Amino acid sequence: MGAKPLATLSWTHRNWARSSNWRRSACISRFARTGWAEFSEHVANGFVQKSALDAYHSAFEPSPFCTKPYAGIGLVVLAADTEGEAERLAAPLKAWALARGTGTFAPYLSAEDAAAYLAQAPLEAPERGIIGSAQSVAQRLSETAAECRADELFLLSITDQIETRINSYRQIETAIMALNAETA
Repeated sequence: MGAKPLATLSWTHRNWARSSNWRRSACISRFARTGWAEFSEHVANGFVQKSALDAYHSAFEPSPFCTKPYAGIGLVVLAADTEGEAERLAAPLKAWALARGTGTFAPYLSAEDAAAYLAQAPLEAPERGIIGSAQSVAQRLSETAAECRADELFLLSITDQIETRINSYRQIETAIMALNAETA
């Protein structure tokens, strides 16, 4: 896994398919003959469901469009200076997921309002995404990519403030580059 500045990426058109379960993933491998497959929503309750990616890799057959499997996974992430700060900033996501899971469809709350909601909630919020310090998030992303044989990761940070999201992405980028430098 390596972070590349946008200016160094080459932009080419590729066919692609998207899946979130193992049966569709196997079908994509055999019949779609696409350039790559995207697997989303694989982080749930703190673990990555790799069955879809395993099925994709197992059933893959080379084609004129793609000679080897190429998979990308979409992950919800949030990084901050400390684990505690990341958990605080993730409160809106957790409150939203908990409310949605109980049938309430409401807008995102502020971090403070979400923390208050979670403190009085009768249920515990489900774990969502990879949340923590930049170093721990980068390490988990690297492990997830290796475990799932993902060639590409699509990251989404969900917070109540745009500045928090931008800072999260910047911290993750810096930590991934440092991790890559250590392993090079």
